[in-house]
Parts: sequence; structure tokens; C-alpha cells
Amino acid sequence: MIPSAEQPLLQYVPIEVGQTHCIDDLAITALPAEHTVAALAFQVSNLTASLVLSGDTIGGAAFWQAVNQISDLKVLIIETAFAESNAKLAQLAKHLCPSTLARELKSAPAGVEVLITHLKPSEDEQTMAQILALLPTTAVRRLIQGEIIQF
Repeated sequence: MIPSAEQPLLQYVPIEVGQTHCIDDLAITALPAEHTVAALAFQVSNLTASLVLSGDTIGGAAFWQAVNQISDLKVLIIETAFAESNAKLAQLAKHLCPSTLARELKSAPAGVEVLITHLKPSEDEQTMAQILALLPTTAVRRLIQGEIIQF
């Protein structure tokens, strides 16, 4: 099939916080997010569990309030774009560094697996080492490119 205006292959649809769109057996719900530009986080739910993708943003109070209402949350994918040496830049850009990630995760529900994304390639190992040092008892690891997440 060749896409056309009447039968597009992909169609963008505006979505507001709290709205849910379903694709097959998945429900995708927009969650609030805090960033320097308009942004959303997303809850993806199947028939038995949910994961949350924070996007390229910090959490924020509204984000954590929404996350803590998800009773079947299994996985949290959250960015940590900067190493600790760039904490001031991270704060200005509304991104996380290891110390702000640790502070944000104090608001996360217990028992959730935390997957780290948006690591800067030149600082990825350093940033992950800093995260693991700050969160030794948290189930946290790097999200691997191409990884299929079962939840």
C-alpha cells in the first residue's frame, strides 16, 4: 500500500495530559512532564503491567503524583543526560544528572525497575558509575539501544 492523505502510514494526533490512545493491546496515556519547552511523559500499559517513559525531561511534582497513582507500574525509563560535572547545565536545561536523579527517585514507587536513557556518549560510563554509587540499593541500569522491554 502506498500512503496517501486519505490513508497515511503515520498520522500525528495531538494528545493532552491524561488522554489515552490505544494501539492493539497497549494503552498509551500522556503524563505531565517538566522541561524548558512543552513536553509530555507517557505511561504504556498492557493487560497486566505498566511502564513509564519520562522523556527527555526532569520529573517534577505533577509527574511523580501521576506516576504514584499507577498501581501496576513495573518499569520507569528516565533520562540522565549529564554527568555530575555538568550539574549546573543540567539544571538550566531541565535535565537530570546523577544527584538530581537520586533526589527525583525518592518520589518513585518502591520496587520499580529504573532504566536510564539519554546518556551523553562521551560521559556514559562515568554517569552510570555515579548513578550506581548514589543508588546502591535501587534496581537501576542503563537502557540498551534496541532492547525489547518485557513488562
